[in-house]
Amino acid sequence: TQRGLFWRNDDTWQPVDGAPDDYAYVVIEANQQIYAGFEHAGLWSASGPTGPWQRIDLDAAPITDLVTVRYTLPDRPTPVDRLYATTAAEIFVNSGLDTAWLPIPLPALSDEEMDEAGESNSDKLKPRLFVTESGEVVVRNQDRLWRQGDLGWELFGPEKLAGKLFSVVNCCRTGQTIVGSNDAGLWQLTTSGDWTRLDADDFFSTTDATELVQVDDTLYAAGDLGLFYSQDGGRIWHKADGLPATVTDLLINPDNPTSRIAATPAGLYRSRDAGRSWESVSPPWTVWDLALGPQGRLFVGRSNGLVWSDDWSAPTIAWHTAEDMGKVYFLSINPHPVNAETVWTGTWGNNIAVSSDGGQHLAPLHNGLETLSSLDLIWHPTPGQVTLATFEGLYRTDDGGQSWFKLPGPLAQQTVYSLLQTDDGTIWAGATNGLWRSQDYGVTWKQIETLLQAAVIRLDRLNVPPPSPPLNPPFVFQPPEAKVYQPREWLWAGTEGAGLWLSQDNGATWQFAGLPQRTVYSVMFDPLMQRHLIAATDRGIFAVETKQD
Repeated sequence: TQRGLFWRNDDTWQPVDGAPDDYAYVVIEANQQIYAGFEHAGLWSASGPTGPWQRIDLDAAPITDLVTVRYTLPDRPTPVDRLYATTAAEIFVNSGLDTAWLPIPLPALSDEEMDEAGESNSDKLKPRLFVTESGEVVVRNQDRLWRQGDLGWELFGPEKLAGKLFSVVNCCRTGQTIVGSNDAGLWQLTTSGDWTRLDADDFFSTTDATELVQVDDTLYAAGDLGLFYSQDGGRIWHKADGLPATVTDLLINPDNPTSRIAATPAGLYRSRDAGRSWESVSPPWTVWDLALGPQGRLFVGRSNGLVWSDDWSAPTIAWHTAEDMGKVYFLSINPHPVNAETVWTGTWGNNIAVSSDGGQHLAPLHNGLETLSSLDLIWHPTPGQVTLATFEGLYRTDDGGQSWFKLPGPLAQQTVYSLLQTDDGTIWAGATNGLWRSQDYGVTWKQIETLLQAAVIRLDRLNVPPPSPPLNPPFVFQPPEAKVYQPREWLWAGTEGAGLWLSQDNGATWQFAGLPQRTVYSVMFDPLMQRHLIAATDRGIFAVETKQD
């Protein structure tokens, strides 16, 4: 771990006494010894987890990977492990028979060759070692794979993926070798010696495959979006059970409240039992926003375009991809509140993507916005009026987007993440330095000082469920006269790292509502447990019971 080595022989993990309290990259067993590589402390070994631990006589750090190659000698009754250790510049080899370490230069392109390829060593993964069944060593360096040949190191893998290769498994047999890449899929070495794309439907086009492991007939791929597995040789992949930690948005099906869908950086997950269990229902898309159109169409904003579905309660959800802008990062979705055919979506660097046919086709709006990144917008009651939140302040149109002007004031030079207009006409803006309010349609702004000056990334309303009448079983409550319940509405603000804030009086006052140090993306009342508030955060989904009053 980043805090050193830990070990266990039961359910309890404990730190390894005597080993460095340093970032530990790797630990392996070789020649009846345990070896561990550290960021600053170098290479250490011990006969067992409890030590004693001692530093190996190798003046090299960081040790980013260790592998062994087992071989036999005629005069030795037991096999010997040859040990390989790599740093950022060299590979070191120990025969397993003595304490000597032989340095070997790490295969790499020169700085000039990297510049020519348009790449930089600063954004590459640290060197990694792999061993083939025949005992050859394969090195990952500069996000390329290098294989030992008769004439030295030679590049291995699909040429088009040079600079994107992260991992390899079953190396280096034709028909079985698979390499994993950075957002460019899995590729297999065919019996004819060519490379072919393996993952069906380009499953790994939006996530990396940092690690590949085969256990019996199951392949596992690990990356920045989680753990995936395949049981057909690497064509069809499934996300391992479990909801990812970060949930960027959450929707409850209005027609079936037990059905919920969660947006994550690893794709979409659905629960059919009110959140007790979750299943993956999409490829590992990076999803930041969900929205329902006025007729129930579900829109999904991804890092690679917009998709939608008209039936997300079906056993298998049919996802439809909007044509055009398929390589654009979508940050927010804003269907028109009345016209189901009109959808405006905020994008990274491509202003507003507009659809006039319910999400089937998209085109950038431009008209002065051009390369702006848009994060949220308000459809005002006056037809044609829209206020837009961007990384560079607020913009307004009065003619349906044909022309735009920038709103002056304290928000003009900062990022505005979220917008909300309440029934009294007040406009609320969540910005980098907190929450702001305008009561004159954006001419002047006042900061809400009771909130911490954290980034307010989401704003919305909460319709508070009516209070439940007391029941005394077995009698059913029957009021002697008609009762009128005044609908109540709360406002909520989700912050980046500073929890949830609520207003129960239409914004006159705000109070901290919990989830300290959490980033809050979505908040709603559970329709099946009406006093329970649900929040989607960067550490999962939380629920809390609110008081009756």
